[in-house]
Amino acid sequence: MKRASIYFRQMRYALAAVIVISLLQVCVSCNDEDHPTQNFNLKRLVGTWDFHHEGTHEITQWNMDSEGNLSGKGFILNSSDTIFIEFLGIRKTESGLIYSVSASASLDGEKIPFQLAKQTENSIEFFNPKYPFPQRIVYSLSNDSTIVNYIEGLQEGENVRKNFVYQKIN
Repeated sequence: MKRASIYFRQMRYALAAVIVISLLQVCVSCNDEDHPTQNFNLKRLVGTWDFHHEGTHEITQWNMDSEGNLSGKGFILNSSDTIFIEFLGIRKTESGLIYSVSASASLDGEKIPFQLAKQTENSIEFFNPKYPFPQRIVYSLSNDSTIVNYIEGLQEGENVRKNFVYQKIN
């Protein structure tokens, strides 16, 4: 009886060791080059993007530097007048990607940072829970010529989401 108890205890330890080793192998194989991660390719944002809605015309232009960081400008036009300009950026840092935005007419040009929250092959999401609105900024590429961009967050106690569908013009 004692031998059986020792035998079953050893088998339990052996089984636990096999499970741990198997899990470690799975984790290591997920980081292999044969299994690439599903990261968003920032180069897909480069170019000029166009959005029309209810009499306004929005244009966003993204450029990439030699280090893979993006800088951009967003314009809102009413007829031929520019009524709003914002400066955008996505830069690589030690803590991950940071999205920044500064509006020319508000906050004295202060850059508002948004930390990378989630990314897939076709979308990238940034989050700043301390900013009044929006707290979330998302870019989702339907294809290489269409971006669905939305901003989201609490505004006056209600969750608000504003959608923008941009078409690439060059």
